[in-house]
Amino acid sequence: YRLQLHITRFDGPLEGPVTFNAAWMIFAGNRNELAASGEISIAEPVEAPNYAAFSEAMSRALAELSRRVAAEIDAVHDAADMPVATRKSGHDDGNATRFCWGCWMHKRRGGLKPPLLFRV
Repeated sequence: YRLQLHITRFDGPLEGPVTFNAAWMIFAGNRNELAASGEISIAEPVEAPNYAAFSEAMSRALAELSRRVAAEIDAVHDAADMPVATRKSGHDDGNATRFCWGCWMHKRRGGLKPPLLFRV
């Protein structure tokens, strides 16, 4: 998958809230077909009028963005008839296993989601 973000706002006054607005597109497959698109708007309160609290609010906004994008990619993956790759198993029996690279990477990393690539 490839994620394209067009960030239109990521700021706010020091006393808050931090506002993050972006349009996004998820492309899938070898032909970079548009799989999903939408807009994201996130507002995070700032707990105190100082730069440390403002920075924490920005970090929370980015964490929420990551959760939402991961959910969209999961939905695209679940809804798509994903092409599968063929790869020889680790055995010399000549059998090939079929799998989805995304699922394989997900399992390989111990259940952690693969990292997202943000193009800004």
